[in-house]
Amino acid sequence: NKATGQALERTLDTTYIPTRDDVFRVVANAYAESTDQRWQLQLSGGGYRLLCVSNRGIGLHKTAESYENIPGANYVMAVDTNAPPQQTWIVEDAGEGYVTLKNDLREQTGGHDLPQYLAVTQDAYTEISGSFVVAAIAERDTDRALWKLEKVPGTGEPDPEPLDPFEPVENVVADAQTMLEP
Repeated sequence: NKATGQALERTLDTTYIPTRDDVFRVVANAYAESTDQRWQLQLSGGGYRLLCVSNRGIGLHKTAESYENIPGANYVMAVDTNAPPQQTWIVEDAGEGYVTLKNDLREQTGGHDLPQYLAVTQDAYTEISGSFVVAAIAERDTDRALWKLEKVPGTGEPDPEPLDPFEPVENVVADAQTMLEP
């Protein structure tokens, strides 16, 4: 994240919905060699699902619940479900190597009807020292909504092998009738 220099991380904290053990809090935290900070982008209906590499069933999910400290914002969690459009994020180039991650699901949240962007809030996440809560906010033009995407080895499917140069082959059928007979 441009504002904090931190990485997006899925925590093991399931207290957001205490009755479910598959809804995890997401924070911005200091970079570490952790698969909980590695996310795979998977094409999904006009955007991408961001899947946590430590468990590829868990996707970045914008909830319907308003984030109380920011008008027009919603909580973002990591959830073990495939729930478009809550889990569909559009990657937009923001310049200087940064992108925004936009969720276009428009919820009437606090009177706002705008797309929302994944951003680091100014609220500390008290369970991990130095980390911050992440939310979907209606403001795009802030360093808190700017992210860098980096290809990290071991985060997804292997890179495809390079293809051999293609050489066209002429296909000539001398007798079409013979080709049709059993």
